Amino acid sequence: YPGVVRPSNKYFTKYVNYPDSQGYTWRLNKVNEIIDPTDSKGVLQDVCYGGSDDYVGSYFIHQVLWRFWSVSALLARINEPPLGVGGCSV
Repeated sequence: YPGVVRPSNKYFTKYVNYPDSQGYTWRLNKVNEIIDPTDSKGVLQDVCYGGSDDYVGSYFIHQVLWRFWSVSALLARINEPPLGVGGCSV
């Protein structure tokens, strides 16, 4: 599954600001961590570059310097409803 592994408490700030991002995250079993495939604004792009609000400059490093190390976000979209229905069913 594409995304950045983040502690749940760190992700909570992003969730408050961008609640739609929650539909694409996965909580790791028995661990207080989630996998977040969304960008800095909580939007699921076609490609996940990584990066996190937890570290200053993280998005720049991942999206500019390590751009070649990206992962398709197709798997994160697999349970989405048809276009126009709204939301996601992940």
